[in-house]
Amino acid sequence: MRKLRISVAVSILVVFLVSTFSFAAAKTIVLSDSKIIINGKIVKSVNKPLSINKSLYLQLDETLAGIGIPNDKKHITWNAAKKTETIINGKQRIVIIVGNKNVIVAKSQVSLEIAPIYSNKKVYVPISLIEKVFDKKVIWDEVSKSVLIKGNADFNKVKDIVRKVSTAMNNVSKAKFSMYIKTAPIGDSKYLGMGINAKGEVDKLNKVMHTLMNSEISDMKVNVDQYYKSNIRYYCSPYLTANAWWQITLSDDEYNKEFEYNSSLQSFRYSDILSAGLLESKDSNSDEILLKGDTYLYSFIEGALKNTTSEDFYSIPQDKFDKFNLEVTLDKNTYLVKKIVMNTSLSKQESGLANAMNISIIWTYSDYDGSFEVKIPEDVLNSSKE
Repeated sequence: MRKLRISVAVSILVVFLVSTFSFAAAKTIVLSDSKIIINGKIVKSVNKPLSINKSLYLQLDETLAGIGIPNDKKHITWNAAKKTETIINGKQRIVIIVGNKNVIVAKSQVSLEIAPIYSNKKVYVPISLIEKVFDKKVIWDEVSKSVLIKGNADFNKVKDIVRKVSTAMNNVSKAKFSMYIKTAPIGDSKYLGMGINAKGEVDKLNKVMHTLMNSEISDMKVNVDQYYKSNIRYYCSPYLTANAWWQITLSDDEYNKEFEYNSSLQSFRYSDILSAGLLESKDSNSDEILLKGDTYLYSFIEGALKNTTSEDFYSIPQDKFDKFNLEVTLDKNTYLVKKIVMNTSLSKQESGLANAMNISIIWTYSDYDGSFEVKIPEDVLNSSKE
C-alpha cells in the first residue's frame, strides 16, 4: 500500500513538472488589450487572457465569477499540494487538475485537448473547458480583441434571430435609409468633433441608388450628393467644383463593389460574434425585437466611418475602440432592421499623448420594397461632366 501511495505521488509530481516545463517552453502572450464580454456586458478583468501556442486561456476564478459562480471558499477551493481547484456549481462538484487534460464533473470525466496551467499563482484554463464543463459558447473576436462568453441556449436563440435578419435583409430589393454620426473629442484630444447627416434610397434590382451626405466639421460644412445608374456614378462635391455635377464610368466589377458597399443594406450580416454578444431585451415593443449588448459590429462602423473620416483616423487599429455598445431594433414579423444604434469610444497614443473620442452612430431603414422609384434628375444627366 505504501509503495502504491508513493507511486501515485510521484505520478502527480511528474505530471505537474512536465506541464510546468511545457508551459515555460511554450510561446505565451498576455493579451493585455483584450476585453471579456459575458452575457452581453463587458466585465472587469485583472488577470488578462493568455495566448499559449495560439490557444486561448482564461483565468479560472474571474471567469467563474463572471458566469455566476461566487469566488469564495464555499464555491471554489484551491489545493496547492495537489494542484487542484474544486468548484461547487449548484449540486455539481467539479475538480480541475493543473497539467491534466481530464476534468472530473460529478461522477464522470470530461476530456480536453489541452490541459489547464498554473501561472502567476493563478489557474488558467483553455476555453474548451468553459464550453464543455459549463455549457457555454466562447468566441474570440480578433477585430476588437474580445472574448465573448454566453450560455448555449441564449446563444442559439439569438443566432436564430440573427440568421433570419441576415436572410431578410439580403432579400430586400428596395429601401430608404438615413444615418447620423456624431463624434466628440475627449479631453485635450487632437480629434475634431463632427456631425454627419446622410440619407439615401436604393433599388438593388435595377442597381440604381441615390445618397446625400451633409457634414459639419468645426465651422466647415460639406455636402456630397451622388447617384448610381448604368455603371455610372454621378457626383456633386465641393472638393471639386461647387454645385457642378461630374460623372465617372465604372467597370462592372467596380460598379458592383461600390454599389454593394454604399447601399448599406448588408451592414448587419450574420456572425457568431453578434450571436454571442447580443441579448434579446425585454424592453422592446410588442411588434419589435430589441437586441442589445456590448459588442462591436465592425462592418457597420466601417461602412459609417470609412468615407466620412480622414485616412489617419481610419487607420487606427480596431482594438483601440475600447468601449462599445450596440442596439438593434427589428420588425418582429419580417425580421427586417428598423434601427441600429452604436456608441463607442476610441483612444490612440501618439508622441506620448493620448487622443480619444466618443462616436455615436444611428442608422434607420424604411420603405422596404416600397413603391418609390429612384430617379436621376434631368439636369444632373444633362449637365454632368466627365
